Amino acid sequence: ESISYLKNEYYTEQELLQLELLDFAVRESERLHPAAYVLMRVAAEDIELEGYKIKSGTKVFVAPSVSHRIDSVFEHPDQYKPDRYKNNKQYMDDQFRLITFGGGPHKCLGINFARLEIKIAMTRLLANFDMELISKPKLRRGAHTSWPESPCIIKYKRKTIMS
Repeated sequence: ESISYLKNEYYTEQELLQLELLDFAVRESERLHPAAYVLMRVAAEDIELEGYKIKSGTKVFVAPSVSHRIDSVFEHPDQYKPDRYKNNKQYMDDQFRLITFGGGPHKCLGINFARLEIKIAMTRLLANFDMELISKPKLRRGAHTSWPESPCIIKYKRKTIMS
């Protein structure tokens, strides 16, 4: 990817879409560390799935952090592999594979906006700072959105940008 895009103060949507490797990195980070710890739905009708019967009205819970680590769905699921999305339509097009923002017709409407926000923040940080992780983040567990426990220490130094 062209580093020239990282030096822009403002980005067009087209420029952000060209940062394909960054998009893959965002998706892979989302897969390994989903913000939503659980998704809940109510079965609208009786369903039988792989021998399990789910009655209409039953609350069904899905944990993306578990679903995203099923090896029949994601090859080498515990490895950080952003390139798994490159030239792989099944990973990019499957509405129920990467479910951090829900799946199918109930997927969050803000998914693309959220990913664009992340890409903008990352390009600004990468363009302006050298960063080093000092303390490995520990994720809080429980009935809430996943965030690192404090402190998560990052050393950063502003880059000197030559014109």
